[in-house]
Amino acid sequence: MRKSVVISVALVMALLSAGAVMSQEGTGACCKPDSGCSIMTASECALVGGTYKGDGTSCKPNPCDCCGADGTEMRGNADGIGGVNVLDILRIIRCAFFMDCLNDCKLEQDVNASGSVNVVDITYLVAYLFQSGPPPAMCP
Repeated sequence: MRKSVVISVALVMALLSAGAVMSQEGTGACCKPDSGCSIMTASECALVGGTYKGDGTSCKPNPCDCCGADGTEMRGNADGIGGVNVLDILRIIRCAFFMDCLNDCKLEQDVNASGSVNVVDITYLVAYLFQSGPPPAMCP
């Protein structure tokens, strides 16, 4: 009887340990609003207003680097998907008028490099895409 109790307790402990391991949240790269990168869980990332890049992702190379740090990338890719198009204009509108831009790369949205995101950036990008206007400024 005593032996079966010990085995039962050991089995319960093993199951509890396995459950604890299974319920642990994975970690990955979190791009914080200041463009910094930290390894944390998705829940922790959400608490700091960051964008979680997925379980197992790394901060090296930095997935949060927006607007190409080497100065060879043109601004305007506001949605971060690649290339400049109408979706980028919509993203800038969302940020400029609805202040919904917490996790966005403001450098990409500041198309004319004025230091702020506003209607002038939207007009600038529309002129570039549809009226052969000047290209957006280069990233710093």
